[in-house]
Amino acid sequence: MRRLSEKQALFSKYMFTLGSKTFGNGVKSAILAKYKGNNATLRAIASENLTKANVIAEKQRIQAETEQKLDLSRESQHEKLKEAFDIAKTGKNAAAMTSAIREQNEMLGYHRDKAPNTEREAARLARMTDEERKLAELAAKLRTEVESKVKTIPFPVRERA
Repeated sequence: MRRLSEKQALFSKYMFTLGSKTFGNGVKSAILAKYKGNNATLRAIASENLTKANVIAEKQRIQAETEQKLDLSRESQHEKLKEAFDIAKTGKNAAAMTSAIREQNEMLGYHRDKAPNTEREAARLARMTDEERKLAELAAKLRTEVESKVKTIPFPVRERA
């Protein structure tokens, strides 16, 4: 893999560093990285940079560094939600308990929009080419493998009397 150019390194720093004024904004990141051009040109440069392997690797490095600094692992976030749930339960705050459960479900991918829907899934598959279908199956398999490795923290369920 090629090393980052000076401009690509600056672009990555501005684009992917949490808290940066240009975080997530490709055009503004390109401007600060000293790329030249009008908005359309800068947008094209940013888009192209985002597809380059060395920039993607730098993004992953910056994100891993940020996660480590902020203790943003999936497991730590689940633990914090469990603590929030326990505090809400102690205070008998049903709304806060529900909110903690909703956030936990969101992190685990159990969101209403993502709930199984056979008709929607059949329509989506019908629009795909064979190659897209194979890629989607591979992505689902990889997602399942990753999710199976994530330690989930079960919320205690209160038994009804």
